[in-house]
Amino acid sequence: MDEQKIESKKRKASFKTVIEKNPVKICLIITLIAAICIATGFILKNPLIMILGLIPAALYEAYRTWGITTKAASIILLLCLVLQIILIVFNINYDISKIIGISKKYISGYMLPLMDLKTLITIVIIFLSMILLLRTIGFYTKWLSIILIIGCLCFIYVLYPVQFYNLVKNAFKLFGFHI
Repeated sequence: MDEQKIESKKRKASFKTVIEKNPVKICLIITLIAAICIATGFILKNPLIMILGLIPAALYEAYRTWGITTKAASIILLLCLVLQIILIVFNINYDISKIIGISKKYISGYMLPLMDLKTLITIVIIFLSMILLLRTIGFYTKWLSIILIIGCLCFIYVLYPVQFYNLVKNAFKLFGFHI
């Protein structure tokens, strides 16, 4: 019995060593998985494949972050991806503007459109990825954040091409650019 426990601990330690000593390889594999899933999602017009391809990036992001805010952001980001999968698999559609009865809401000095819950969750994921991109020092965490941002933008485009254009237009307006 003691030998089994020792062997189990050795396996766990070796797995952790592999993860910690090979971040470049792991990030390259995660990038490849995300790229394949995003391309497949575009070709098949299937946003679920795109979100599934982002799960490895979110998992490794949650593993790599250590600060209180970055760890919280990465865990919430992962939970948002899981919620997104549930919404897609069970075909749950909630248009927040129709539920509340207003199409726009004034928030922090900006008039923001209310939208479908899937899009809103994706925007939250992008926002959390931006926090991770800006608040972490680690190169690999930044790398994973960029993968998540690109994947989420592609997800919104495949799900709602017209809404994607409006979101990009509003984002540019926020930063003082007009298109």
